[in-house]
Amino acid sequence: MSDHVRRKTSGQIRSCRSFRDFLIYSLSNSSILVAGTLITMKKYLPWITVLVLLSVILLPQYSNVFKSIAKPSKTEQKINSLYENKLKTINAKTFDGKDIDGKKLQNVVILNFWASWCQPCLEEFPSLVELRKSFKNEDLSIVAISSDKEDSEKELKKVIKKFGLNFDIIPFSDGKIIDEFMIQAIPITIVFAKGKVQKVYNGGVDFNSEEFKEQIKAWLK
Repeated sequence: MSDHVRRKTSGQIRSCRSFRDFLIYSLSNSSILVAGTLITMKKYLPWITVLVLLSVILLPQYSNVFKSIAKPSKTEQKINSLYENKLKTINAKTFDGKDIDGKKLQNVVILNFWASWCQPCLEEFPSLVELRKSFKNEDLSIVAISSDKEDSEKELKKVIKKFGLNFDIIPFSDGKIIDEFMIQAIPITIVFAKGKVQKVYNGGVDFNSEEFKEQIKAWLK
């Protein structure tokens, strides 16, 4: 075999050995890298678990927020338009004889439809009482419209005394307001700002929550 062939063969062997060494080095380092990654993940596994749990809990809430700021449907727009028009036509007397004129109600208006026999309605009242204490009368109007038909005065007195209601109460009377607002179920709360419907709550509300009070402040601006 010539020297040239020997050198060529020898070079091939060196190349093969170098490639084999490279593979061994690469595989060993990959194993170290994987092992290191697994150790790191194990170290931070509790934090990863917490983050996953938080995302599961918070994502639905953020989803509700996005839904709440979405543009109302055509049906909702029609209902809101009805509410806005009927707010201006309210002309009634409260349980204690005060005149309520819908056109003269303050910047932010809360209309709450309720009844003494409605347990979810009564459960709202403590937070509504606290909300009334948190805002001036000239900023926020709270009007609760009763659906009690029978023994209305007697039942209203009981509820007012029991919960210390500090906002305007309109008795059922002839039920005109409830009919005009097309109220089918209670409790329902309609919040207006500058005459426009901002939110309609079907069901109980925690009026004294920080979230609700911050929203009132935003509507007052």
